[in-house]
Amino acid sequence: GPSLFPRQARCKGSTAEASSSYSSPLVTQLQDQLQTTQNELQITQSRLHSTEDKLRTTKEQLATAMKQLEDQRIGLLELHARFDSFSALLGHPTTRGGNSFDSL
Repeated sequence: GPSLFPRQARCKGSTAEASSSYSSPLVTQLQDQLQTTQNELQITQSRLHSTEDKLRTTKEQLATAMKQLEDQRIGLLELHARFDSFSALLGHPTTRGGNSFDSL
């Protein structure tokens, strides 16, 4: 875009020379704001990476917990089936007959 300080550039030999040898309060203020913004951006980036790592870890832990719950559920279903066959051997009505086990 167009230079913010065109007169400054005309007074000096080159734009680079002008910016190094001439520093108005506005230029100093803008440089400080830029530095502050860059610092805040770096902090925000590191927080984002940290949050992503925590999220990845949480996702892995959740997957592990869900697998464990599924394994427990399968184990309970197998135990339930064994209990039914054992009850049938003893001549008792099975749990599928509508007793308290159905509410579990």
